[in-house]
Amino acid sequence: MKMYKLVPCSELESSRKWWHFLFKSYPNKLAWVYAGKNKFLVLLVLSVIGLISPAMAQVDDINQSVLAPLLQPSSRYTFLRFKEGVQLAPQELFKTYSTVFGLTENDVMTLQKSDSDKLGFIHYRFQQVYKQIPVEGGEFIVHQKGGELTTANGRVVPKLNAEIGNSMPADAAIDFALRYTNAKRYKWQLDRRLYPKPTLVFTPVNVESGKNLNLAATKYRLAYKMDIFAAVPFSHNRVYVDAYSGEIIKTISLIQDCTNATAATLYNGNQSIQTELTAMGNYRLFDNCRSDGACGDVGGTIRTRSLLSGDLTNSTTNWAGVGASAHWALEKTYDYYNCTFGRQSYDGANAVLNAFINDNAAGRDNAFWDSGTMDMHFGDGGGGATTGAIVSLDVVGHELTHAFTQFTAGLVYSNESGALNESFSDIFGTAVEYYGQGGTGDYDIGEDMWIPGGKLRSMSNPNDKNQPDTYLGTNWYSGVLDHGGVHTNSGVQNFWFYLLSEGGTGTNDISDSYNVTGIGRDNALAISYQALTYYMNSMDQYIDSRYATIQAAEDLFGACSPESYQVANAWYAVGVGGPVGDLWSKDRPDDTGNEPNNISSFMWGSEDIWVRKQNDGLTNQVHQNPEYRDPALGVPNYVYVRVRNRSCTSSGSGNVNLYWAKASTGLSWPSPWTGAVMGGLQMGSPIATLPTGTIAASGETILEFPWYPPNPADYSGAYGLDFSHFCLLSRIETSTTAPFGMTFPENTDLNLNVKKNNNIAWKNITVVDEAAGDGLTAAVAIGNYLEQERLRTKLVFSIPKEEKLPFTAIGVVRISLGEKLFKKWLEGDRVGEGIKVNNRGEIYLSEPTAWIGNIILSPQEVYGIKVLFDVKEKLLNDSIFHFDVTQYRTDNQRDSLVGGERFEINTNALLRRKKYPKQIIQPTNNQKAPEQIVSLPLKNEITAKAFPNPTSASATIQFYLPKAGNVELSIYNAIGNKVTTLVNGSQNAGFHEVLFQAEKLPKGIYFYRLNALGTNLVKRILLTK
Repeated sequence: MKMYKLVPCSELESSRKWWHFLFKSYPNKLAWVYAGKNKFLVLLVLSVIGLISPAMAQVDDINQSVLAPLLQPSSRYTFLRFKEGVQLAPQELFKTYSTVFGLTENDVMTLQKSDSDKLGFIHYRFQQVYKQIPVEGGEFIVHQKGGELTTANGRVVPKLNAEIGNSMPADAAIDFALRYTNAKRYKWQLDRRLYPKPTLVFTPVNVESGKNLNLAATKYRLAYKMDIFAAVPFSHNRVYVDAYSGEIIKTISLIQDCTNATAATLYNGNQSIQTELTAMGNYRLFDNCRSDGACGDVGGTIRTRSLLSGDLTNSTTNWAGVGASAHWALEKTYDYYNCTFGRQSYDGANAVLNAFINDNAAGRDNAFWDSGTMDMHFGDGGGGATTGAIVSLDVVGHELTHAFTQFTAGLVYSNESGALNESFSDIFGTAVEYYGQGGTGDYDIGEDMWIPGGKLRSMSNPNDKNQPDTYLGTNWYSGVLDHGGVHTNSGVQNFWFYLLSEGGTGTNDISDSYNVTGIGRDNALAISYQALTYYMNSMDQYIDSRYATIQAAEDLFGACSPESYQVANAWYAVGVGGPVGDLWSKDRPDDTGNEPNNISSFMWGSEDIWVRKQNDGLTNQVHQNPEYRDPALGVPNYVYVRVRNRSCTSSGSGNVNLYWAKASTGLSWPSPWTGAVMGGLQMGSPIATLPTGTIAASGETILEFPWYPPNPADYSGAYGLDFSHFCLLSRIETSTTAPFGMTFPENTDLNLNVKKNNNIAWKNITVVDEAAGDGLTAAVAIGNYLEQERLRTKLVFSIPKEEKLPFTAIGVVRISLGEKLFKKWLEGDRVGEGIKVNNRGEIYLSEPTAWIGNIILSPQEVYGIKVLFDVKEKLLNDSIFHFDVTQYRTDNQRDSLVGGERFEINTNALLRRKKYPKQIIQPTNNQKAPEQIVSLPLKNEITAKAFPNPTSASATIQFYLPKAGNVELSIYNAIGNKVTTLVNGSQNAGFHEVLFQAEKLPKGIYFYRLNALGTNLVKRILLTK
């Protein structure tokens, strides 16, 4: 029986006389029914209804999709670069290629607005809408020039699968939001225009910020979004209320301020301002004729008032005090944006600039932009941290830039996007200071009146005010205060802007040495404006700002220009992105160097690592299996690593560290690669470190590493069939301390490290001992390496899609599971696809991708499987094919990678048995022809089959019993007379085979009858002579 709680209206801080039935169970599975005034609001528990499908289908790799022919290879999902000549209407991009973006029939990308810039680009901003409800974070900007698409950037939330019915009424959501806020007085009680206006949205919850931002469908919930303006105590928050349960999902502050604020005095002396003569014969701080000789009269409006007394008036045109300072600073800020970028007011459409002085609600030493009421507020100062009112040029410019950001990128005011929001305000606040003071200024914020340390923040030295100057470096804040450290972590982009403007050398917190040549403040500002206005979205992170500013620099100054080079160089200096010369190695043949690598396949097949038995790999770049040789002989194998430079400039020098590990332990980092011993066996070790040297733009180099592989025989006792399976790992490091130049700091998940960082490459190999004669053995270990958990696993066998060959075009591939593993598969209902199976536990593959699954492995249970390959004779001429065996864990709703191996079949080696590539797979002379392979029966079905049929002499009759029992198998002639009995007695469950010898029988039609477990099967067999 479900328990209910009845909440009387008196407990609700609302004027509505409703009762709420709140179910304690399934709080997010509710249906709301409003029965009218003074009646009831009823919540009904629904049956199992999922808001979002728990398994988000993975969209295909962008560079392997149907969109790929239109894209440059450097494209990634969040930043597409189109080839020249792509003439496609921006609106059609998402319609024509909806599946590429993971859009469903319920998704629409709606055009929000379009802007044209001075460079001839048109920028189209699209918002994802699912079932007519906006999807927050689902934003894309498409850029066009001369009728051709150039780039597109943003994020789409793929594969949303949500129900939107049965949500609570908007008024109920308001009740929940007001109860959460719990204010004594609200601003809407004095101004009804500020009453909450809920709107339904899909919003992400508990999303990790930073480089790992993942807007997966499983993170989204349907919510009412509304702005709550509280007067006592003061707060302006955007509140998200779960549309089913009333839970407060999250809140975002609408007050984008200078915490503890910056100085505001009449520091700039006497300045000219414009005021308005009123009907009363006095003057007020109202400027509706904003003009400047360099920019022309554009009719902007600026209104400066006191929160206490309303309009500020004066009997003459001679002004003094806080109001005049604020008014003048607003005029200079308006003029800066208008004269420099042609932007009229923060919205580009001459919105009125409303400002209030004497506003101490958020503290005397504070100033803020209220994104809900669209106005600025400046405290009186003198609260202990300042000497006067908070109305200096850089502070006023800072606050008005928050408004500008709101109407362009809309950066959410929390975590990294909030830090970027704050940083852009500091950047353009500094710009306004230089502009308003005729070219003089500094890179400090609030220095005019700030008491502690003489400034609020320092862009040239963020550490001076306890801000980080390096991403994730010293002073980086990772807590929840200050909306996730927006006023602290802004120091990283602030320092980037300073270095880009003025240049600088040094070593950052992650030990990367940098040398940035400044491009000048005006150029840096132009790049920042272009990026913020046209290339950034609401949930962008630091890595996105890097991409946006590089693209902006290319727009303004050209690809590979000194300016675009220094933009990337300055980001490297603050720890965002690799060095300008981006050194990398391929993970897979189709890898293009993007970070992260969006390819969904495994990462252990790098073609940029190969092994040779002698040092001829610079000219003969074909992989061989390394051969174990006694190190005392002094005859090593050689490993070759190709290092590429993605950049259009020469690289600096880095180091390549090469490691080996026993494959079955090699899915973690740093152990066993850096040296580990288990059961007396060496599990891995560094091989050597070599410098890359300087690599030319778009060039490459190949490094040669002598190597003495471990003796595979040492591992035969512990690893059985898998004794010869090892791995190689190369890591390009451009720094000597963590994160070693990696764009994404490494963790213990090696596969993720390789996917995210293009300077890590991984290759599976097999070490052979020719003297022991094991060079033709192929084996893979399948196991559960967990210490306590059972593992449900799935094995996938495939030929890489880039080879586009089915198994039958190459030959016959046979997988031998062994008796015990085969039995486990039988116990799991024998699920699989693309296979045929015989009773010896051998699986014949008939499709390019085949699999078997539902195999339950106990902790530490490991099996070996054999792979045998019989290649067609017509292909035995120096052909090389690849074959993958991959193990997945399937306990959860989505498969997760466990391990696997790629085999490289060198058909020439099959003939000579002298060359050993990555894997030689043994041919066999006693394989059945494909047409003789018997299909696997269903679990509870008795089956029987004869082959060959027809036959001229004898045939094998195979039958299957789901359980043990008495069996009679007899042969009858065409008139029904019994010829012979082949089986008569008790038989075990499973497959059975018996030989029917018919050499002495006349030709004709015969029948075999199987009587078992209450079932009679009669089938025909044709005997020919």
